[in-house]
Order: sequence, then structure tokens, then C-alpha cells
Amino acid sequence: MQFSALPPARHSPASSWAAIWVSGLCLWLPLYLRNTYMDLIHAKFALLTAFVLLGLLGLAISALTDLRAFRPLPGRVSPGMLWLPAWCASYLLAWLFSEDRFASLWGLTGRRNGLALFACCTACYLLTRLFCPAGLYQGLCRLFTGCSCLIALLGILNAWGLDPLGTYYSLLPDNGSLYLSTIGNLNFFAAYLCLCLPLAVQTAFHARSGRSRAGVVLCCVVLLTGLLMASTDAAWLSLAVMLAVVFCDRRLTWHGARLLFAIGAIFCAVAFLTGIFLNFFPLRMPLRTVSAVLVKPFVCLPIGALLLFLFFISPRLKKTPCKPARLLFGGLLLLLLCGFLVRNLFGLSLGPLDSFFWLRSGWGSNRWDVWDVLVRRYAKLPLLQKLVGVGADGVDALLNPYYTQALITLNGYTFDSAHNEYLQHLLCGGLLGLVCWCGFLFTHIRSAFRRVPFLATALIGYAVQAFFSITTPMLIVPVCLLAAFSAAPAEQQPITLDRWYFFLGSTLLFPALVVMWMPFYKTIHSPFWVPEWMVFVCYLLDSRLTACYNKTNT
Repeated sequence: MQFSALPPARHSPASSWAAIWVSGLCLWLPLYLRNTYMDLIHAKFALLTAFVLLGLLGLAISALTDLRAFRPLPGRVSPGMLWLPAWCASYLLAWLFSEDRFASLWGLTGRRNGLALFACCTACYLLTRLFCPAGLYQGLCRLFTGCSCLIALLGILNAWGLDPLGTYYSLLPDNGSLYLSTIGNLNFFAAYLCLCLPLAVQTAFHARSGRSRAGVVLCCVVLLTGLLMASTDAAWLSLAVMLAVVFCDRRLTWHGARLLFAIGAIFCAVAFLTGIFLNFFPLRMPLRTVSAVLVKPFVCLPIGALLLFLFFISPRLKKTPCKPARLLFGGLLLLLLCGFLVRNLFGLSLGPLDSFFWLRSGWGSNRWDVWDVLVRRYAKLPLLQKLVGVGADGVDALLNPYYTQALITLNGYTFDSAHNEYLQHLLCGGLLGLVCWCGFLFTHIRSAFRRVPFLATALIGYAVQAFFSITTPMLIVPVCLLAAFSAAPAEQQPITLDRWYFFLGSTLLFPALVVMWMPFYKTIHSPFWVPEWMVFVCYLLDSRLTACYNKTNT
């Protein structure tokens, strides 16, 4: 591709702007880190808000520039696109009946998962689905692969205590082990890597040269190593489900499976080396559960040898790996179900496996106790609140101060969310909100599975991870963007301007980053000129709202 001149645009101004905007959002949202690790989610939310305002402004200018060409792309409008607006509308209805409308709107009592976040996600989804060219998807897969690889490398270095940003030990001497990268704590970090891993594998499948494929395979190994450092069981469960989905698909051939075997074999070698290094260099936080088992030589070496054997023997196999994979994963699923039934219904001990199969107090890092409390609280709600919910970010009001002391005694600190996105939607958005969100995921997973199987795999991995996670801007926004591409009909030819869209998205959207400097404008001299109206906007979105909320509570 020649970069000497801008190639002629093949799309309307609105579509070109949408491609630029999506590229910039996918690049800056996961990488942005304002005030080191402090107030990370607040900074991400402010950046997202600035991007949404900038995107809507660009659409308005595009409409004024060429009103006749301002229309959705062909085939983009369908009934399936109404799930997310209906979900946002259900939270708007819940906000009307909320006891604390201010907290329900901005989500200040939790992790910014208020109505404002859901409105921003809906705007991102509609803008991407209606106007963004479908051919940009391959470029976004490469963008997600590169960003996630950089984030994983940063997390790996932080896990070994190298602190490349210079803030890991200075600002978080006690809680630094919970934060590995620019995404957030261990759970968010692992969830983002699980979301990007299928996209990286798809990029490897579509690589045009052996060198490019080798580079993407190395990125996949880095992502798996990041999961190893995160040591979260939910991430490994999500990875297992994604592998089952990929291998049970009839469209996967042994040639494609060979690439997955190579990635797995290299990762087993990395896990073996990690186990050796642990004998000489301490980690910031010790490996737990599945990660601690994988670095054992008697585990990683046999698995790696098996994958290496399959890598060399797979070219001789003619049939697809669908049938043996279905037998294998079906048998594993049956064993898991039997383990849960035997331990919880019949009370038979499974020895060391009791911590995994026995649903009791303390299970899932005390999540089971919180779920039990919240289910009982939901059963006592009035019928109207059961249908429409208590308002976004209302779980904190249901838990505290009623169960604060009990949770602190059990966990060391209290909870402000359900740590289960589906239960959170049931409580905050009611039955209506939960149905809309599940309908949104199911519709787009089914649509993506027909067109782009690896994208459907990424959404399935997120759906599994959501059973143990929290709604945050770093995760829900990429999910909405990817879901928008899953419903877009594939173009006959890939878009040829994806590099230009990425370049323009990373430069022309720089004002959105400028806005993020505004809370520190009066205390830190910015290296570039900042208009006063941007100062006002950022204070309105960030500092002033927090101060007003604190004043209201006191």
C-alpha cells in the first residue's frame, strides 16, 4: 500500500467517519491510563464519554455535509438491532423508579456501571452497526491483537515486578498485586485477554505470509501467558468453553487445528519455563489454582508432548476433528455435571475437588455468599421492581448497610456489586433488562456463528466470563462493538483503507485524549493548548459530578 497520497474514499462521509471513530476507540480505550492505577475506571468512563460526544458530532457534521448520502449501510437495519436499545430503555425505566437517581445515572457508588455507561454503549453499537464498513473487521482484529498483546506484555512484566510504567510499587504498595495492566484488576485483565484471544487466532488463520502468521502465533502465546499470570479460574473456564466451541465446529479442518496445536505446544513450553523461573525469581502474587497446576513439569510437559504429536500427525488425518472433539468435550461436561450432582445433592466428598464442586459458603472467592444474599433480596422486592429493577448500580444499596459487617467478616471487605453480570442485570434492570441483555447476546452470537465463527467464540467467552465478572467500560464497550460487526453482512472485498482509518483514528481523535487532561489542567501545565470549553466539559463529566454526589450524601 502506498502512503504517499490518501486513496479515494469508497464510502459516504458518515461511513468514513464511523471507521475512523471505531479505530480510535478500539485503540485508546484499552491502552489509556490517566492517573496511573488510581481511578482507572473513572478515567476510562470519561474517555468513553468524550469519544461518544465526538462520534455524534462527527455524524452531525457528516449529515450536514451530504444529507442525501447520510443513511445506514445496506442490510444493517433489522429487528435484532433493537435488543440493545430496549435494554437501555429498560434501565431508563428503572432509573425513573430508583431511590437514588443520581447514583443510578452515573454509577458513582460502584464502577461507573450506571445508565450513562449503558447509553454510551448503545450509541457505540448503533453508530458502528449502521455506518461502519464491514470490511474494517479484519483490520480491527489486528488492532485488538496488537493492543491485547501489548497489555499482556505489560501485565507479565508487572507480575514479575519489573514495573515498566514506574507506578506499580510506588502508588499501590499493598494492593499492587491486584492490578496488572491498563485494563484493571486481575479479573478485568483476564476477561479482556479472553475476549481478544479468538480474534488473534482468526488473524493468524488469515495471515498472508508465514512470517505474519508466526508473529500472530507469538501474540497468541503472549495472551495465554497473560492468562497464566492472572490466575483466575473464570478465565480458564472461558478458555475451555471457547476451545470446545472451536473444535466442535464442523468447518474446522485438521489443517486449522494444526495451528491451534502449535500455539498450545509453545504455551506449554512457556509454562514449563515459568515454573523453572519461579524457583529463582518471586512473582508479585503467587500463582493460584489452574495456573499453579499448569506450571508443574508433570502437567505442562505431557500436555505439550501430546499437542506436538497432534501437530505432526494432523496432516495425515482426513476427517475433521469435529467428532472426536465432541466426544471429548461431551465426556468432560458429563464428568463436571456428575461431580456437581454427587457433591451437592448426595453429599459425597470428592477430596481435593470439593473446593471446586461444593457450592457452599466461600465458593468462588465468596461470590456464592453474595449471590445467596442478593437472590433473597430480589425475592422480597415488590412486583414492579422485580420487572423493572431498582436502577443501575443499585446492588450496593441492597447489600449495604444490611450485610456490610457480615461481608467484611467473611471477605475482609464488603461488596458493592453482584460479581455476576446476569444477576446484576436482574436486580438493577429487572426481568425486562435481563431478558433484553440475554436476547442481545444470543442474537449476535447466533448471527456471528454463521458469518464469523471466531467472533462468535469471543462473544461466547465473554458470556461465560460474565457469570463471575462486573460490567465495566473496558469490557462492555468492545463487546458492543464486536456484536455490531457480527450482524453486519460481509462485503465482497475487504476494505482497502483500514490502515488509513487506523492512522486517522489514532491522530484526529486526539482531542478526546486532550479532554482527559482537563481535571488536572489547573494543577498540571499541559504541554499543548487546551480550550476553556473543554475544561468545563471535563469538569462537568468527572470532578464536578463526584463532588456533587459526595456533597449530596453528606
